[in-house]
Amino acid sequence: MDARGRSRAAGRIALTAGLVLATAGLGGCLTPRARPQPSQAILDARAHRDVPPATACAAQPLASVSPAEVNFGFAETSLPGAAPAALAPAIAWLVCHPGVPIVILPDADNHGAPEAQAALAKSRAETVRQYLLTQGVAPAQLQILPLAAAEPAGDHVLIRAIGRRW
Repeated sequence: MDARGRSRAAGRIALTAGLVLATAGLGGCLTPRARPQPSQAILDARAHRDVPPATACAAQPLASVSPAEVNFGFAETSLPGAAPAALAPAIAWLVCHPGVPIVILPDADNHGAPEAQAALAKSRAETVRQYLLTQGVAPAQLQILPLAAAEPAGDHVLIRAIGRRW
């Protein structure tokens, strides 16, 4: 092979190598990339951002959300499955009215020793309190009354931690 043939062969090799490298380089650009799903916190923030304030906090009377009731099973202290739905309107209302106090009125099952019933009622109220804290309610807003206490006067959101009566 003469010098001219070697030059052509070298040119073809260089061209082939360049095409291979270019194809490999572009292959990465054409590969679809998975986008991670945004967290629930980000979705909630976007939802609140997209809602105009007048609509988000529509004029709604306190009586439309209070009292809220959480119905516990017999001798149960864990949050019932229906509790989030029962408390959602009150929590949404409290977002628009952050200074309003929340009074949790505990209840027991009316069965057993008075000391046991008081402990059961207190545990149920604490369960509701802990749930409200996870939903962003300020601890200073929350007040747990003793078992069989009378509801205080004034504006407040009342949440009853109700037990079975049989």
